[in-house]
Amino acid sequence: MAHFDDLAAMVYRGALLFVVANTFIKIGLQKFNGFDALAIVLLINAVTQPLLTHYGYILEIALSGIVVATVAFSAGAPRKAMLFLSGVVVFTESLTWSERIVGEMDDIERCTPVNMAATMQCGLLALVGYAVYVSEEDRNNTDDDEQDMQLKTWLIILVGACAARSAAMSYDCMRDKKSISQFVNMLKTVVLVSACVANGEDETAGVTEY
Repeated sequence: MAHFDDLAAMVYRGALLFVVANTFIKIGLQKFNGFDALAIVLLINAVTQPLLTHYGYILEIALSGIVVATVAFSAGAPRKAMLFLSGVVVFTESLTWSERIVGEMDDIERCTPVNMAATMQCGLLALVGYAVYVSEEDRNNTDDDEQDMQLKTWLIILVGACAARSAAMSYDCMRDKKSISQFVNMLKTVVLVSACVANGEDETAGVTEY
């Protein structure tokens, strides 16, 4: 009987095949950029994570911070804001995987790190949502503003995916199960990859229509 890990692996492998095929097209059209590279690295890590043990989780933490920082930078966030967002994401993601990476700590209650991560990421989601809402009220709608708004929307979605995964892990930790968190973690990876694919350079841009 197949387990959820087998289903997740199948989803990741299918997504990897699609992204690799799309990458070859973009390379041929000279439209390959950093977002496309991030999508491939994310999926390769997801596929090989069972073989990498705790190093796979460390790489996942780093990639989550990099994707958030890249989207924030592309959306026009100041350097300090970008570093703050990516720093909070990396720190809270580290808390969620602390038991897998360093093992259970004797002087800290088992669910405390993931509960802290869920609380901080929900607070970060509220902060990012408020900042985007306030900044958009002061803007006039132009094509550049619409593109920035798309990136800011993706930033909210990314932080929301991280917060949802942490909340699911917190819930599963208190029940001493991992069924919900496994599913939400797969969704989070899919969201990260989707953000990279959606914001990669448009391969149809500049093509002459006949």
